[in-house]
Amino acid sequence: MTFEGFCQFGDNRRMSTNKVADHQWQKLDAFLQGHPRAYAGQEEKCRRFVEAVYWIVRTGAQWRELPADLGKWNTVFKRYAGWEENGVWADMVERFINRIKWFQRIFTRYEKLARRFMAFLHLAATLIWLERNVNEP
Repeated sequence: MTFEGFCQFGDNRRMSTNKVADHQWQKLDAFLQGHPRAYAGQEEKCRRFVEAVYWIVRTGAQWRELPADLGKWNTVFKRYAGWEENGVWADMVERFINRIKWFQRIFTRYEKLARRFMAFLHLAATLIWLERNVNEP
């Protein structure tokens, strides 16, 4: 299965390249606000950060190629790496998804560190799950 095929939904909706849907963000924000090791700060800035990471996940671009409207690449990367080191991305998957093994076979990401790859995977898998399970608690 290709990445494009994976991101195609049954009702022919497609995931945006860099935006998190409002219904997804509501669940992510609630999770992040209650997470002891995730500095969420102002909602608008936190959403922009998550959307910046999501843009990297979707495009496969290098961090330095991050569009300026999504934030400074180095600032976004440092926050992303901090959340990974603090287990925020893994906890996100634990919260929203119980099984992740099959996602590991689908995604390919060229990151130097395996844990960085897993952090990307955690965010992407969570967003996909949220998209498919809008009515779940």
